[in-house]
Amino acid sequence: MNTTSVKPAQRLFGGFAIILAAIAALLVTVQAQPASAASSIAGPSNLVCERYNDKLSVSAPRVWASYRTEQVLWIAQVERWNGYAWVNYSKHNFYASFNIYGQNVTGWSTGWYANSTMNIPVYRAGYYRVASAVGGTQGGVTWGGYVSGGGYCRVY
Repeated sequence: MNTTSVKPAQRLFGGFAIILAAIAALLVTVQAQPASAASSIAGPSNLVCERYNDKLSVSAPRVWASYRTEQVLWIAQVERWNGYAWVNYSKHNFYASFNIYGQNVTGWSTGWYANSTMNIPVYRAGYYRVASAVGGTQGGVTWGGYVSGGGYCRVY
């Protein structure tokens, strides 16, 4: 349950670079809408394993649109420690819309969101961490990084 700083030998930005490239490509290819860009993003946080059985729980990002409603994409890349290196385990795209007050007006595009956390299923015991990228479809600010600063937790 405890989140710990990552100390093992690792490729710190391997999977994360792929996520940032994917969100950059998405933002470039999506046509601009009349709505304005996001003005601020608070990234996902608080990685916890086993809050619910066989799930990684993460507090979802919050976005403040600068005008009207902002369509948001949150990419979560789950990585698993194989004893030697962090390897990609699964990738998830979540969508929502936020207003200028930072309120999620549509809910996240999955049934995994409950009690203020996104609860991502994993199917093997082990150590996990989550890299994320968050951006709006109208451009503007983006957020990218490892949840909990690269900390990891254990699923039993």
